[in-house]
Amino acid sequence: MAAINGLCTQGLSVSLPARFREPPPDLDAPHPMMWDGGMVRRKKEKKKRPSFGVPAGILLMVTSTGWVASFRTVEGGMVCGRLDLPVHADPQDARDQAAAEVTAVTRAVHGFDVEVTWEEPLEPWVWNARVTQVAAKGPPPEES
Repeated sequence: MAAINGLCTQGLSVSLPARFREPPPDLDAPHPMMWDGGMVRRKKEKKKRPSFGVPAGILLMVTSTGWVASFRTVEGGMVCGRLDLPVHADPQDARDQAAAEVTAVTRAVHGFDVEVTWEEPLEPWVWNARVTQVAAKGPPPEES
C-alpha cells in the first residue's frame, strides 16, 4: 500500500480493480449459494437393501457355540444366523424354531406361506430341509 501511495504522490494515478475499491462483504450475511443460511446439498438417496429372497432350503447344524441356521434362496443367495437356543437344546426344538423363522420372514416380505419338510440327517447334528410355497387357500381376492 505504501508503494501505491508513493506513486500517487508523484503524480501518477493508479486504478485499482473494483473488488479492492468496495468495502469487504459482511461475513455474517448469507452466501448466495446458501438458502436460509444453510449449505445447499444434493438430496441423499437411501440405498435400498436387497430384500430377503424366496427361500428354497434350510441347513441347520449345531456347533460348539450354539445352533446355526442357513437359509438358501431360489435366487442363489444365502442368509445365515444363530438360533436363540442353548447348545444342548433338543434338535426338534431347533428345527421348529428355524422353520418358524423362515415362515415368518417369508410371510412378512413376500406375502405368502411356505411349508418346511425336514429330510433325514446325513451326518449327526446336521439337518437339511426343503422349503416349498403353500398353495393359496380359497379363491383369489377380486380386484375392483
